[in-house]
Amino acid sequence: MSERIHKVDSEVLRLLVPQSKTISLSSTVREVIQNSVDAKSTTIKIFVNFESHSFLVSDNGHGMSPESLDNLGDDNVTSKITSLEDIRNVDTYGFRGEALSNISKLSQLTISSKCTAYNSTWIKKMPLRATMLTEEVTNSDSTAFNLIPKGIYETGTSVLVETIFYNLPVRRNMALDIPKYSIINDIKEEIFQISIFHPNIGISFNEVISNNTKSLLNILPANKYCEFELLTVRFRNVYQSPVSLNSFKRVSIKFREYTINGVISKEAVSSKRMKFVYINGRKYSNQGLFKSIDNISQSSGFGHNKDSETSPTKSSRKLYSKYMALILTISCPPSLSDCLQNSEKVIEISTHSTIIDTLITKIIQRFLRYQGYTCASNTISETDINVSYENKIHKSLLLESLSKDTLSSMFTSKSISARIQPNEIEGRYQNHKNVKKIHKNYSLKPTRVFKQDNTLEKLQKNISSIPGSSFLDIFDISRYNGDSQNIDITEFNLDRLDLMDCKLINQLDRKFILLILPTNIKRSNPILLLIDQHACDERIKLEEYLKEYLTSVRSKTVTTRKIKEIKFLITESENHLFEYYRKEFQYWGIEYEVCYDVEFSSYLKLIQLPDSIYDKLKIDGPQVKAALLQHIYELKDFKKFSVNKMFDDNGKDKKLDFEWWKYIRYIPIILLELFNSRACRSAIMFGDKLDKEECRILIRQLSDCHFPFQCAHGRPSTIPLAELKEKSYNDVTDTKSFGGCNFDYEIESSSGG
Repeated sequence: MSERIHKVDSEVLRLLVPQSKTISLSSTVREVIQNSVDAKSTTIKIFVNFESHSFLVSDNGHGMSPESLDNLGDDNVTSKITSLEDIRNVDTYGFRGEALSNISKLSQLTISSKCTAYNSTWIKKMPLRATMLTEEVTNSDSTAFNLIPKGIYETGTSVLVETIFYNLPVRRNMALDIPKYSIINDIKEEIFQISIFHPNIGISFNEVISNNTKSLLNILPANKYCEFELLTVRFRNVYQSPVSLNSFKRVSIKFREYTINGVISKEAVSSKRMKFVYINGRKYSNQGLFKSIDNISQSSGFGHNKDSETSPTKSSRKLYSKYMALILTISCPPSLSDCLQNSEKVIEISTHSTIIDTLITKIIQRFLRYQGYTCASNTISETDINVSYENKIHKSLLLESLSKDTLSSMFTSKSISARIQPNEIEGRYQNHKNVKKIHKNYSLKPTRVFKQDNTLEKLQKNISSIPGSSFLDIFDISRYNGDSQNIDITEFNLDRLDLMDCKLINQLDRKFILLILPTNIKRSNPILLLIDQHACDERIKLEEYLKEYLTSVRSKTVTTRKIKEIKFLITESENHLFEYYRKEFQYWGIEYEVCYDVEFSSYLKLIQLPDSIYDKLKIDGPQVKAALLQHIYELKDFKKFSVNKMFDDNGKDKKLDFEWWKYIRYIPIILLELFNSRACRSAIMFGDKLDKEECRILIRQLSDCHFPFQCAHGRPSTIPLAELKEKSYNDVTDTKSFGGCNFDYEIESSSGG
């Protein structure tokens, strides 16, 4: 690396030009911090004013000469590379020579610096030339932004960036709308990365409020820790996580030229952002990999063991989403494309992704198995892998693939898998001789029930709902070669309004309601339908509860109850989140205030909760905190939508005609689960006898529901059993055996009539 700042060669420049350049307050701070790291600093001080979008970064690095200062501001001037070969071996964050140039075009940029070759500090206010700094330059915004000349034996650089987007009003307004907590988290993530790979650097992060400063983070140099200890200590320092240090377990894997070291927490966290993977010191942000990790951990039940929070309801579903916290550092052969693909020094898809993603997946699976969880895995070559877990060497990462065929029904819910047992399948295909007449003479065509193996693509299914026309789609599957019992079916569409046209047969076994869906322009043959009476009534009651509650939210008349002395500690990051989403929770009837104790620790004090929570939830701090944080993180990840969209800027409802069902996804999970539980407990149960009139009322009410084809917990309420084909004769057998639920047969004629 050359010490002199110079213009990059034109051939190299052609490859360095990024596809996009995105500037924000957090990205600008990141670029300047990385320059300080590249300057071999051991102390970095950061001061940020979030209201004016200004900041100062000061370091004690090797500094810049007046000549180098004069070169700053031009595109692609750098001291870090000269040729393409230099990029392969670059050990600095930046090398494009474009960060300060881009920043200077969108803000008021001033840089002061001193190097060992000069006794004086020099200052450059873009786009002017550098001049000597002889006295302190005061700042009208805050004294924290004053530029002070360095001492004769000191070196370092101070970069002052003021009023980002001052010359682009629209962009500035958009930037000012970004939540403060989001900017703080982005900056903390950068500090965390630096603190891992440069543990000798001390970093302080401060918020500037008028002439006052507030410390947000202070990282001290740490050279006494081993690699694994450093990861856990830095994680605790930066994120003030409630995860204890002892919960982190060391993991490592070596495969040919690839080495992965890191830690994984046994305790689950509420935020899915607590996954940090670095390839050769650069952040790896493959969202597909992170989603796969979430799927593996959640399918294994991670985070929902007996020691974690349990649902206050009797529902079998998990109340709070839990995610895995991990920090992994990867060493592998350097790749030019990894360095050039992103101007933010982030690797989105690595040249080595295929191998790296596979190894990380195996680490996750092995970790879960050692913690007592069960998860499936794919195979990987056993000969070339050497795995170390908790100081033990395992010669194989090979996990047994599931050897048993999975039996499932084509009518599985989209939300929750409804497994069908082997004896149920046998019952469906069992022939019965005593059959009685049912309205008409039909032959019953068996529905598709089949075995799934590793080569069989999962049966497509879709339960969806659109305003005014909720329907159940079962798509056509051409054929399946490999199971003689596989029977083709045609495409079938059931609209919620079709339920009104159904002919009621009767209640079946005090569990189900049997219907026949007549022919129409979409169906050439009638369809035999089976409705779960409990799921049917559960859906009806759930929609009644949800409509009533959302209407009260809309009118701001949610019934609440005051709470006494319920408070719990929160981290500084959680403090920012709760402050930002305070109004959101008020709409749902949840009020709190953020307080500070004598030691300036943050804690949340609950003031009131909705009656629905207060009555059913065991009131304790950790459980309520987990529920509130869950909703916050789902809002951040766009899994939930802000209820503010229901109202205009004056807090009034936007629409006179309130379509309440469109706002179900806005409701916090804790409230949804409580309504689901209430609907389940109050619904008609299996074993309850219903006469025909009661069955008709249920079907009519179900047809009025907006999501009629699934119960409160996502399982199907309506199952198309078979397509019926009318026979040419009238004699059929006795039907007393219908209580046995075995319909997968053809009705035969009987001479005795």
